[in-house]
Amino acid sequence: MNEFSFVALGGQDELNSDFFALEFNNSIFLIDSGLEVPMQANYGIKYYIPKMKYLEKNKDKIKGIFITSGVYEKIGALEYVLKIIPNLNIYGSKITLKLLKIYFGEESDKWNLIAMKNKEKNIIGNISVIPFLISSTMPGSYGYQFKSKESNIVFISGYVFDSIREYNIPVWNIYPNPKEKVTTLISDSKLGSKPISAEYHIKNKIETKIKDNNFKTFLTIYESNIFNIVEVIDIARTLQRKVFFTNKTTYDVITLLMKNKIINNFKYEFLKEGEEFSIPKDAIIIFSENKANLFKGAIEFIKNAKLLFDFEFSNRDLVVIASVPESGNEHHFSSLQSTLSSITSNILKIPVDSFREMHPNSFDLKNYLQIISPKYFIPIKGLYKDQIQMQKVFIESGNQATNFLFAYNGQKISFEDNKLIGISPVGKEFGKIIIEDSKNKNKSINENVVNERIELGKNGIVTISIIVSSKNKEIITNPDIQLRGVIFLKNENSLLTELQNKFIELIKFFFHEDEIFDKNKVVQKTSKEITKILKQRIKKTPTMVIKLIDKDAKK
Repeated sequence: MNEFSFVALGGQDELNSDFFALEFNNSIFLIDSGLEVPMQANYGIKYYIPKMKYLEKNKDKIKGIFITSGVYEKIGALEYVLKIIPNLNIYGSKITLKLLKIYFGEESDKWNLIAMKNKEKNIIGNISVIPFLISSTMPGSYGYQFKSKESNIVFISGYVFDSIREYNIPVWNIYPNPKEKVTTLISDSKLGSKPISAEYHIKNKIETKIKDNNFKTFLTIYESNIFNIVEVIDIARTLQRKVFFTNKTTYDVITLLMKNKIINNFKYEFLKEGEEFSIPKDAIIIFSENKANLFKGAIEFIKNAKLLFDFEFSNRDLVVIASVPESGNEHHFSSLQSTLSSITSNILKIPVDSFREMHPNSFDLKNYLQIISPKYFIPIKGLYKDQIQMQKVFIESGNQATNFLFAYNGQKISFEDNKLIGISPVGKEFGKIIIEDSKNKNKSINENVVNERIELGKNGIVTISIIVSSKNKEIITNPDIQLRGVIFLKNENSLLTELQNKFIELIKFFFHEDEIFDKNKVVQKTSKEITKILKQRIKKTPTMVIKLIDKDAKK
């Protein structure tokens, strides 16, 4: 009997947190280990990663983790996986494994890294794994073919059905042997609803404008869109202009690609704070960041360029916003445009409807389906609305709608002898881990802490503490009242005094009113009365945290 299952640990009906598992009988193969940076107000959250309970329960069955691309969004949670399985084998292309050193530093030197060659068969347990180069934003990206005696599974993500001249990757590299029957295709569907006319190139949209500009050019590009950064480098090389990077990680990635002769040499520097630079008047400055921070980071860079790097932007400089806004960062996108309008009118924006990242649209998928003709299709990554569009293409290619299989995080799609058994929940251990501090790998926070911070951001928090003696019916310490995110105390000194007096008044009332002093009753009444005062005075209803210590209470 041949059993195969697909389990989504993260990445379904969301745009990040890619983390998937393929189960072959008693062997498990992990694919990618992504994370998500919060796009909006983050309340101290550094990023989210998928929960790791599935790994903890099945770590003896896991044969390795296969990295599809060296883009940080796909591998950022890798170090958390290795905390659970320290000796786990990590597979990927030579370039992808070298990129780990950039993201994780010397820690990655201790990891079991196994470089795989393009289209070379690797026998792992009873499964043969064949990597194949794909046309992707990061060179060295792989799709994977997992073959058992009866099954042939193809996993491919972050690709386009096209040749990438810049990386010397021909289009026929992006599929395994077409003569072999594919039982299940697992494919990226992030841009299923994107218009076919949208393209991933920006060079043809910006080159003429940059060429005609004899002064500085400042570009914003998402750090995950390495291909677009390489396009800008090609323009700079043709025009013989020097490039400056604001992001050290991007600078290191480009340096690695250059040293491995994937891209040709050119003149570039990293703009490091506090150091002096001679910036030519026609320099090209590439500002790159993740999607949550790109636009707001560009605003801060522009405002502080004189202070940090001793140069200013003028109305003669060109600004190219070579990255389209996404859900969650539109506000910062608008703010950047507003900031730029006070500096220069020489602004070029990539039209939203004409650009797409290097993910398959319906045209790419249609071509791919014609080559490999899979029996089943499992969409990954995209939102549900995007996956629905991919289903239409699957049906139009002559396939049955029932063979297009949707699964959310925490669901398992199971097959037996290449026949679908069903889709079922794996357990309750799926969801997100909230990481607060990237420097402390053991530190995470729970949703209750985040909810408190959200409340603080809305109306603030009032904390009140006091020590009393119920035996002697006296107040031992004055009330300590702290208001966080509620008011500016220098403007409302009288309010603090009013709150203190009300708290004391209520405690004295219950001392004399009740025979037995019930501190819980006092806390409830105090919370209600002080909330009423604040609502009347400042139109806010903050969260109340009251700590009443009765030194005479029974332990």
